[in-house]
Amino acid sequence: MIQKTKVKIYNLLRWSEQYTKTDMVYLTKGGFWLTLGQIVSLLSAFLLAVIFANLLSKETYGIYKYALSLSGVLTALTLTGMSTAVYQAVARGFEGTFKKSFWIQLRWGIIVFSTAMAGGLYYFVQKNNLLALIFIFIALTLPISTSANTYVAFLSGKKEFKKTTQYNIISILIYSGIIFITLLLTKNPLWLVLIYLISTTGTNLFFYLYSIKKFKPNKKDDPESISYGKHLSLINVLGIAANSLDGILLFHFLGSV
Repeated sequence: MIQKTKVKIYNLLRWSEQYTKTDMVYLTKGGFWLTLGQIVSLLSAFLLAVIFANLLSKETYGIYKYALSLSGVLTALTLTGMSTAVYQAVARGFEGTFKKSFWIQLRWGIIVFSTAMAGGLYYFVQKNNLLALIFIFIALTLPISTSANTYVAFLSGKKEFKKTTQYNIISILIYSGIIFITLLLTKNPLWLVLIYLISTTGTNLFFYLYSIKKFKPNKKDDPESISYGKHLSLINVLGIAANSLDGILLFHFLGSV
C-alpha cells in the first residue's frame, strides 16, 4: 500500500513537470529536508526558551539575550553575502570558491575582531568586567564561526539538502544539550555565553572540515563570485544589524529585562 502510494506520488510529480518546467521530485525531496530542519530548529528554540525561563533569573537571561543580540549586530560586519555567492558558484561547478571564501572571510574578520575588542576595552575601563569578557569572547569566536558556516552554502550548492539538514540537526542537538547541562551546573551568564559561542563555533568548524574531507571540492574557482559576495555583504549590513539592534537598545535603556 505504502509502495503504491509512493509510486503514485512520484508519477504525479513527474507529470507536473510539463507545467512547472522543474525537477519536482528533486524539489520535493529538498523541500522536505529543509522543512524538517526548520521544524527541529523552532522546537529547539522553544524548549530552550522554556528552560531558560524556569531556570534563570530575568537579569541573567537578559544578559544572555544581550550577548546574542550583540553577536547578531557584529555579524553584519562580516561577509554575510558570501554564502549566496558560494552557493551559486558551487552550483555552477566552481567548488574551489568554497575554500577560498573561507580564508577571505577569516581575514575580513579582523574588522569584527577589532570592533569587539574595542568594546571589551571600553567596558574594562568602565569597570564592567562581565560585559568586557563577553565582547572578548565574541571577538575570538565570531569571525571563525561565520566563516566556517559557509559549509551550508557549499552543501546546498551541491544539492545535498539531506546532509545539510542532518548536520544542522546535529549542531542544534549538541548546542542544546551542552547549554542544558551548563544550566544545571551554573547560572553564571558568562559561562552560558562562552558555552554558546564555543559550541556554535566548534560545530561550524567541524562540519566545514568534514564537508571538505567527505565531498572533496574541486579546485575550480570563480573570481567574480568573491566580488559578488562582498557586494552583497555591503547591501546586507543595515538589514542584519537592524534585526538585533532592538535587543541592544532595550538592554542599555531598560537593563537586563
